[in-house]
Amino acid sequence: MTDGSGRRSGRHRRSSPFRVTAFGVFGAAFMLLLAAVAAVALAQFRANRLAPWLTIGFSGGAVVCTVAAVTLRRRP
Repeated sequence: MTDGSGRRSGRHRRSSPFRVTAFGVFGAAFMLLLAAVAAVALAQFRANRLAPWLTIGFSGGAVVCTVAAVTLRRRP
């Protein structure tokens, strides 16, 4: 709706400097997948109990981000 001066009345939605896009979320999933690979490589050279849990966590995060990127709808 416009008021008499031709301007839009009501609140203006400011665009956020941080926008979540499908490409950005997919990029985050790829980075998590690389971190999982690095944790596996670390576990090959150094036997510790933390590396398998890191790998599972990073892989799970990559799956969640990939699903979010696929289901993220484009906003007009």
